[in-house]
Amino acid sequence: MTHEIIDQDPHFVLDEVKKKWNTTSKKRNLIQGDHCSEVFTFEMPRYIEGHDMSLCNRVEIHYDNIDLKTKEKSSGVATGYGFAVGADSERIKFSWKIRKDATAYVGSLEFTVKLRCVDDEENIVYEYNTELYDRISVLAGKDNGEEVLECYPDILAEVMETANAAAESAASVDARLEELNEATERANTISETLEYKLAAGELKGEKGDKGDRGMTGIRGSKGDK
Repeated sequence: MTHEIIDQDPHFVLDEVKKKWNTTSKKRNLIQGDHCSEVFTFEMPRYIEGHDMSLCNRVEIHYDNIDLKTKEKSSGVATGYGFAVGADSERIKFSWKIRKDATAYVGSLEFTVKLRCVDDEENIVYEYNTELYDRISVLAGKDNGEEVLECYPDILAEVMETANAAAESAASVDARLEELNEATERANTISETLEYKLAAGELKGEKGDKGDRGMTGIRGSKGDK
């Protein structure tokens, strides 16, 4: 199932001279654990120093989610999607759907974008990099899932036991139904075979032995002359 997300916020717009992203969007905060529920959309000139950027066939967002306290990092590379030339043919747009590894830690999210032209032999023939953008915050959320399980382990065990029993019962019923269906098919086949042979006269038994001769009847009285 696809969960489509439409980005209605102002885009990140590239300043091609400084190679930096600017945005008027107020959506600068993500929540720890956000997954495929936020999208950033990028917009840039189609031609940069004479190069047609629409020829780029690799768009990558390289990012680090940095823990505010420990400075641990969750790093990754996302592929930009929806890469297309705009209606005016002068600008290019693409998007980044934020996954949970980019919101693993409470702290900050920073990224840079790489646009590459790669030939059939995987050789990079052109690469364009943007300046690091580091003004996205990842705020603390709350998930009581593990806490609830710890508070009610007996109830959880009972629920799991009931679920397992129901699954086993369902499997047993399915197996019996399958056996019954197979037996029914065999009976139908036999019945059809018998009907065919009866109609064709193939089910006549062998001729029996000749029986003993019966007793001679009583002779009648002689008639008048």
